[in-house]
Amino acid sequence: MKPLEVDVTRRSLALVPLAAAFVGLLVLPALALTGCAPAASPSGPTPVIDSATVDGDNYIQMSGHIEGVAESGGKCKFTLTAKNGEASRLVSTGKISGDKTDCGSVNEHATMVRPGTYSLVLSYQPAGVVPGGQEAESEAQDLEIPDSNK
Repeated sequence: MKPLEVDVTRRSLALVPLAAAFVGLLVLPALALTGCAPAASPSGPTPVIDSATVDGDNYIQMSGHIEGVAESGGKCKFTLTAKNGEASRLVSTGKISGDKTDCGSVNEHATMVRPGTYSLVLSYQPAGVVPGGQEAESEAQDLEIPDSNK
């Protein structure tokens, strides 16, 4: 009786495509996700008002940034709301700046709103998918708009 002979080379080579497919299923999705999502903190975006003033030329100047997400393309909305409910909204596009998103500076002539005390809120709508990816708002900050006719 002859001993059983097995062609190990042929069987081993037959497993190579199977092993490659298995590795591809694990590695390729991980590589595909790398760099697709913006850098973000687990808590999501946190809008921060950097400054809000009325300058000597009677322009309302506002600036801010978003902590917890570093991306370009999101929408920064500066909303001034009067006690009577009237509102003015200025929008800028966020730009990546290190580990945060910079909203830049926006301005509007103070004659576009009535004099008085306004509540300023900076809100942010992310461009990409980030944790807490819904629109986020800053703490409200009061801004006094002087009467420009004085």
